[in-house]
Amino acid sequence: MLEDPLAYAKTSPSHNAAQVRAINAVADGDPINIFTFGNGTGKTHLLMSLWSAIMFGTKNKLFDQGIFKQWPKRWPKTARLCAPESLLGDTDVIQILMRKLFPSNAYKQQKNHKTFYGSGQTNTGWSWDVMTYDQDAQQAAGETKGLLLYSEPPPRALFNENLARLRAGGITIMEMTPLNFAPWILDEYIDMKVLTTKEGKVVGKINHVTGDIWDNCDEKPGGQLSREAIEIVLSQYTDEEREMREKGVFGRLQGRIYKTFDMAVHVIKALPEYHKECFKQGKYTLYNVVDPHDRKPFAIGWYAAFPNEDIIVMGEFPDESFQPFHKISSFSWRPEEYAAMIKATELQGFGKPAEIRWIDPNFGQTTQFATKKTIRQTFYDWGQDVNNSHALNFGLPVDKIADGHLAVKGYLGDTEKEIRPKLYVMKSCTNHIYGFTHYAWKEEKNELKGLSETPQLVYKDFMDLVRYLCIMNPRYIEPMKERPDFYKKPVHAGRR
Repeated sequence: MLEDPLAYAKTSPSHNAAQVRAINAVADGDPINIFTFGNGTGKTHLLMSLWSAIMFGTKNKLFDQGIFKQWPKRWPKTARLCAPESLLGDTDVIQILMRKLFPSNAYKQQKNHKTFYGSGQTNTGWSWDVMTYDQDAQQAAGETKGLLLYSEPPPRALFNENLARLRAGGITIMEMTPLNFAPWILDEYIDMKVLTTKEGKVVGKINHVTGDIWDNCDEKPGGQLSREAIEIVLSQYTDEEREMREKGVFGRLQGRIYKTFDMAVHVIKALPEYHKECFKQGKYTLYNVVDPHDRKPFAIGWYAAFPNEDIIVMGEFPDESFQPFHKISSFSWRPEEYAAMIKATELQGFGKPAEIRWIDPNFGQTTQFATKKTIRQTFYDWGQDVNNSHALNFGLPVDKIADGHLAVKGYLGDTEKEIRPKLYVMKSCTNHIYGFTHYAWKEEKNELKGLSETPQLVYKDFMDLVRYLCIMNPRYIEPMKERPDFYKKPVHAGRR
């Protein structure tokens, strides 16, 4: 028993149905394996069972297949476990399961001046290290790995850096309950189903296995929990949480701020006839909103307000010719380059300058070291020409997050309550759409804390644009027959 813990179990089979599905998926040796399990489904027990079977082997028939029988010779026998530090202490779940599932005399560990065991070796030729989710992703660089293990979803930067460690070949295994703080895993991996090159060549499969808490009911093979215990657990969850925690499926609405945003309602492929006719006649007011950044590109949006009070997101920068905004880590344009692009976009796309402009009142008012000017002032300067025909004069919107959220929700309406939407997004404005579907209250990784009151910064940029717009009550403004020149210096009466 001590030499092969996986071969001995209280139940037969040793693992529940969800765990068995995951075991079969990993056996194939595909590069990425993601298991989204409901609470109480045994996801961490599964992770540690897989790790043990890979490193030590077992006579358990469930593992008598694929990479469990024969680890590929070209893959390194080096592993990395990544987890929140709260799971790694001597009395926490990782060490408890390690003592239960690893052969007792076949491995040793070292703490390396940490509060948890940070490395280990086996008598089968394996070694491993441990990283927490608080560590800088750059600390993951270095040694080539053959096996990456995650308990709960990691920060994206750490996940990406670790993938580079599989340069000699290997496999990634992640278990998680799919709460909303890691939607990138769904968007960039699970939904993609395969790994591809830039040219579109498929180079690997992404396995996704879901696990329902009822898979672990003792009325089913390998189950551990009574029906009564499961029902008590589920009764504690809100309606929003229940499907995720019961069935292990992603709940996009958990913590999302704009829950009434509906792709089928708010996203339009082309202007409806009414708006198309207004656009042709110039019967719309064009708004331009900018959220500057020092490292990422500026987030920029153009919005048309029509006579019927509808607002349509008409354009954005970065547009579809660039990577999605949330994937861009650095950008080197100068403010004057943005100014030129804004002018060109408006002349080519709308045939006129924006009538009203807003800029983030925080970074937009920050003085730049090189020019000793604010970005707002730089835009103003670059907007001046002989005729002042394309001024870039930006106002400062109200910056109240709660009030802004309410304003946006009012424009989105609620079709279920028969409140007509007044805000729509052109399908080409993919960064706005991504923001609407992902901007959420941050989910704490400590489940006892629940939802925080801080929006996820990684998804807020284009939603800040919309918030600034809506809180300022955008509306169609009847054009003046002869627009006054606000920039012309006044002529004062008196002595000449």
